[in-house]
Amino acid sequence: MLSRLLEATRLRVAEREKQKPIDKLLATLGSVSPKDSKTSLVEIMQHNNSMAVIAEIKRSSPSKGSLAPEINPALLAQEYQSAGAAAISVLTEPTGFGGSDDDLTQVLGAVTCPVLRKDFILTPYQVVETAALGADIVLLIAAALSDSQLALLHHTATQMNLQCLLEVHNQEELYRVLRLPLDPARHYLGINNRNLKDFQVSLNTTFILAPKVPSELAVISESGVRSRDQVKKLEAIGVKGILVGESLVTAKDPGAVIRTLRGEG
Repeated sequence: MLSRLLEATRLRVAEREKQKPIDKLLATLGSVSPKDSKTSLVEIMQHNNSMAVIAEIKRSSPSKGSLAPEINPALLAQEYQSAGAAAISVLTEPTGFGGSDDDLTQVLGAVTCPVLRKDFILTPYQVVETAALGADIVLLIAAALSDSQLALLHHTATQMNLQCLLEVHNQEELYRVLRLPLDPARHYLGINNRNLKDFQVSLNTTFILAPKVPSELAVISESGVRSRDQVKKLEAIGVKGILVGESLVTAKDPGAVIRTLRGEG
């Protein structure tokens, strides 16, 4: 499944580069609002008295199929923010997640909190594209990148003034990421509890890996967090944030879910 999604991404990006070469894309950056004026995710996490919730907008998933195809991204993002979400994650990958750049653009126009562009980022072009779209944070998935690709994309993101969520699934990927020149003020360690080979989810992945992360780096646990009890256990090992998607987009009252996870229910 992962290899199919990555190949679809490569083809999609190649076509985009033909339509708008990177030099033209770079020329659009001057029209993007400066990101330095917006509070960063790490600042929000540092000042939060409760777990920071990165609330996700996605229409479908490779493992579950259609989840919420008719959602209004802007209205849902506003509901997330009103309920106390620290940041909004937006899927822009179309093949497995039904996302689009338009979903991201709508969210950016609707909220003031940091916004993460979640996609399979494989080339510097996509990093520049993320900045041109106006997102604050870019996702880099170690499992999808070689060491040299990871280093190049991380460097490009720094040049583009983007914050980075660096995602790992196991100890080997964690150590690869930790070899990068990481800035605790702009880079976050995302531990994905979902196995990309069989899509099974286990919070044990976070409990095993989080203690191995240097204390100055903020850890965000991704996938599988559904209860306040789980949040308390994650807080106990120093996790600063959780990324929650499926349980929000399928909930009748997403705001109530966020407040419960934050201990305000």
